[in-house]
Amino acid sequence: MSKLEFSCNRSQILEAVSICSRAVSVKSNIPALQGLLLESFNNQLRISSYDLEMGMKTQIEGTSDAEGSVVFPAKIFGDILRRMTDDIVNISVDEKNTATIKCGEAESSVSCIDPDEFPEMPSVNKEKSLIIGSEIFKSMIRQTIFCVAQNDSRPINTGICFETEKNLLRLTALDGFRLAVRQENISCDENIKFVVAGKAMNEILKLLNDEGDVEISIGNRHILFIIDGYSIVTRLMDGEFMDFRKAVSNEFSTSVTIQTKKLLNSIELASLIITEKIRTPIRCTFKDNICDIKCQTSVGKVHDKVECNLSGNDVEIGVNNRYMIDALSASDLDMVLIEMNGPLSPIKIKPLEGDSFLFIIMPMRIKDEL
Repeated sequence: MSKLEFSCNRSQILEAVSICSRAVSVKSNIPALQGLLLESFNNQLRISSYDLEMGMKTQIEGTSDAEGSVVFPAKIFGDILRRMTDDIVNISVDEKNTATIKCGEAESSVSCIDPDEFPEMPSVNKEKSLIIGSEIFKSMIRQTIFCVAQNDSRPINTGICFETEKNLLRLTALDGFRLAVRQENISCDENIKFVVAGKAMNEILKLLNDEGDVEISIGNRHILFIIDGYSIVTRLMDGEFMDFRKAVSNEFSTSVTIQTKKLLNSIELASLIITEKIRTPIRCTFKDNICDIKCQTSVGKVHDKVECNLSGNDVEIGVNNRYMIDALSASDLDMVLIEMNGPLSPIKIKPLEGDSFLFIIMPMRIKDEL
């Protein structure tokens, strides 16, 4: 007697399995965490994954001939589905938790795990919730996530900080050398502040498209995102995220308007001679409405010039090529405004109008001569 029998479209279940597998633990000593919980009911198949930090859940339609549940090893399940070719997949699981997968003439049997061993996923109430357009949210994450810290010296900096004020959502990320702030008007009455791990935000970014809305529910310890039929729950990060407003000065002595693509191309050209072992700064001299770009390493030399509109003092400043490329690429604008207050003060990159984003990069010291 089968404890689970389900038939569905192969491409639909393969997509769901592939996406939910992103929240499967790959190194856990608990076998169930390396699997996907399959639950068949009312001609639906719910697929869940949970690595104790982040969980994913979705469901697809099909035909349930016997309702039940089982934990299927995620990797082999996905590999089997990818190598089958017919349109319809039939999955049956017996009382010994042995699963049989049939697709056309192909048939595979796999030992599965008792569903009681799968940990319960956290539930999040919807008392505090936000709704934001998927396209806008995708832009907000993409324009901040590149500044998320990659090490654990200050764990809170490995996440993105969400802040809401009246009708405003602000995302902030920083890593000690650069900072990104992105804000957008939304419908919101509460003041809420929380931090979501960069790993989870990366997975959420992959799910976002240019249509529909994202529903966000904030609990005491966890947060729930509902995106295009997928539910993603993740633990909120502990710690105090720095208030960027205390570290950002509105003073500047040099203001530059410049074409984003031309400056980006010039920085990328100079980057070709910079090695990972020696992070040589790129020397940018802003003078006479020209941005003069120079770089010299053991590989060679690069010199380029980009026209700009300069207001204020001339300045010569050293920049980290990767940080500058990330910021300019994320701006998504034809023109940007760069503000500086001398060679050792932070570089601010902003839109010409409005305050939708702010990128800040710490300068690098440069030698007197190149």
